[in-house]
Amino acid sequence: MASKKNGAAARPSSIEKERRLCSVKLSEAERVARGDEMADCEVKIEGLKAEQSELARQVKTHAKRRNELGHSLDTGTEQRELLCEWVPDYPKNVFRLTRPDTKEVVDTRPMSATDLNHELFPTNGAVAAPPPPPRLPRKRGRPASTTTTTTDPTPDAAA
Repeated sequence: MASKKNGAAARPSSIEKERRLCSVKLSEAERVARGDEMADCEVKIEGLKAEQSELARQVKTHAKRRNELGHSLDTGTEQRELLCEWVPDYPKNVFRLTRPDTKEVVDTRPMSATDLNHELFPTNGAVAAPPPPPRLPRKRGRPASTTTTTTDPTPDAAA
């Protein structure tokens, strides 16, 4: 170590160095390279966002199924699609939707006039023709028939 003179600190024998981030002007080639790298980063970000979205959808689907299974385990039942049948109850003018397994009534709906008349006038499996459209009233002053007849001037060969 160097000796002190007049209370001054001793000077180090070598110069210390330290790394620091400083702004440096880029060359044109470096700017192009940085632009390409930035575009690559943008493509990767978009790809990861798409993956993240797909993963979030899968997580949501599995969470929903997990909740359904938990509910089934808690209650000992689950929702299933059954082919139910509408059964008429004519004294009460309603149809009752019944389950095929327990015959329990699931839903009811009132009968329409068509439903009530169907039993009075069965079609025996044939599909009934739709009713004709309502007739419009004729305007006064017009003839009832607007068709014209023409005669063929040539004699009939088969006659």
